[in-house]
Amino acid sequence: MKVERTEDGHILLEMEVGAGNKLADEIHAHAAEMRSPVLELSSLLREARYNAGNDFRQPPNAWGPDAAPPPSTKT
Repeated sequence: MKVERTEDGHILLEMEVGAGNKLADEIHAHAAEMRSPVLELSSLLREARYNAGNDFRQPPNAWGPDAAPPPSTKT
């Protein structure tokens, strides 16, 4: 895990997806003992995990006037 403080005072965490998931699991396992900022970190780690696995990219001009209609709307 790499921890870096940015010039504007924020903290940047960089870690492998598996390490972030493991940390989130540990936080959830002890949630009753954790304060709100730590629980928020766990939520952010989960969100980052889902975003890391999301490869969907909207095709360019998908809704433009020259775009082909989706297969389900062809008549």
